[in-house]
Amino acid sequence: KQWYQRRVRGCLGMAWDASRTTSDVLGWLEYNGILLICAIVLVIGALAVTALSCCHLYLILHGLTTWEHVSHSKITYLKRWPEDNTPFNFGYCKNCFVFCCYCNTQNWEKYIKSLT
Repeated sequence: KQWYQRRVRGCLGMAWDASRTTSDVLGWLEYNGILLICAIVLVIGALAVTALSCCHLYLILHGLTTWEHVSHSKITYLKRWPEDNTPFNFGYCKNCFVFCCYCNTQNWEKYIKSLT
């Protein structure tokens, strides 16, 4: 943790040292405008990446694809399942394991017959 804090402080310190101080706001913007724009773009990008990562983590934990999450009622094989449950949800730990470490092809006809 200390290594990370030193690295962040070092990066922020370099950015702060790259900026110039002036006595008026317009002079400051003239010298530091590009730095300010880059900082704003980086913050917006970081927020977007964080939101997208959280959304996909939710889908992984629940064993869903984006299409299954958005259009549950339109998918024929999911119509008989409640909205909060799917045949592919095996619990949080197993869903993460299957997503990250396991490549499995499944015979869906056999799987569906076993459910009925």
